[in-house]
Amino acid sequence: HHHHHAFTIIITIIMRSPPSNRLAAQYPLMILAFALAAASWNAALAEAFLPTHPSWSSATTRSFKSSPSSSRYDFLSSDTARSGTKCREGSMTVARTIFPDDLQEEFQIAYQIHRPMTLSSQQAVPLLVLHGGPGVPSDYLQPLVQVVPYRSIVFYDQLGCGRSDEPQALEAYSMDQAVDDLEQLVQHLGLRQFHLLGQSFGGILGYEFLKRRAERVANDDDNSGMSDAAEVLSFTVSSTPTSVPLVESEVEALLTNLMSDMKQDAQGGNSSSSSGSIQNVETRFQQTHICRIDGDLPQPLQDAYAHAGTVWRGSGAIADYVAQPPLAMKKKTETTTILPKLPPLLVMRGEHDFVTAACTRAWKQDLWKQQERSAREVELAGTSHHGLLENGPLFGSVVESFLAEYDP
Repeated sequence: HHHHHAFTIIITIIMRSPPSNRLAAQYPLMILAFALAAASWNAALAEAFLPTHPSWSSATTRSFKSSPSSSRYDFLSSDTARSGTKCREGSMTVARTIFPDDLQEEFQIAYQIHRPMTLSSQQAVPLLVLHGGPGVPSDYLQPLVQVVPYRSIVFYDQLGCGRSDEPQALEAYSMDQAVDDLEQLVQHLGLRQFHLLGQSFGGILGYEFLKRRAERVANDDDNSGMSDAAEVLSFTVSSTPTSVPLVESEVEALLTNLMSDMKQDAQGGNSSSSSGSIQNVETRFQQTHICRIDGDLPQPLQDAYAHAGTVWRGSGAIADYVAQPPLAMKKKTETTTILPKLPPLLVMRGEHDFVTAACTRAWKQDLWKQQERSAREVELAGTSHHGLLENGPLFGSVVESFLAEYDP
């Protein structure tokens, strides 16, 4: 009874780290420590079950050549084997100022356009997709192509992961710079109108992008700056918390419940769950609150974890993130305040998601409260954090019917 198991359950959101020194930020283990049954558990939040425990290494450290879906990593194939749709791949150059010399360095961000022929369609407008993390690339979201028909779907790997470059300097990463990259990509692709979908951390990135645009428009006296801006027709957040500290405390509560359940099972002589070992807790948490699929993780998720970023997971900026409403602006010429406009919102989460209802409530209740275009919430029955992989047809039908409603 005196063993102290220190293990790291790492789950899909955002890594904590003390921002105090750069080295610490490279090894992000900000700890939720709590003692239970004479063992101390270390739980840290991140956007992945990284192979911190031997039980994960077999699945996650496989080289990508041997992975059955590695064809989706081939820049050479113009067809994506899995979806049977044309896919155009490309990259865009972004600039970063790297200390201490303040030199501008250039990096590549890779993107993919599925069904590129319909990118400028006026009917089924393209969907731009934002992956989670920070730092878990788009592979795990690719199955959207199978469940959202007809329209163009654009994926990109945010700087630091997947097919995009991974600067080693920490100052190459921040929320503001990630929003800059997204703005640049919209311009680079020449998108006039599009729908936006963010999963997990991707929803936070999408919101910050929309908020910046909304404030800019409200603050723009003669509308000069925005006449040529692309129009975002709708925004979907999937398993995205409005507050990182809140989701951390929810995870702590879920873990505590799960471990006491396992302890009771063990006392009841239920041999199927042996004594709540570390590996069992990790596996049970994953299969309950992250991806409710028995056995191996789905291949798209394994692919994403295998190519996850390693530098920007210790961002102090994101550890304390709480979404704030856009600032209302007073125009010089008028006395009334101008309320920044946000697009119609769909909030999705899984019934068993570790991003609990408490974590998503503020999207509709606070952030979209003043908007004329309403927000709606959908809980996907039987799923957790990866509804797309757990029940693709359900996920796809909810998303597509929302998009179709706000197509031109």
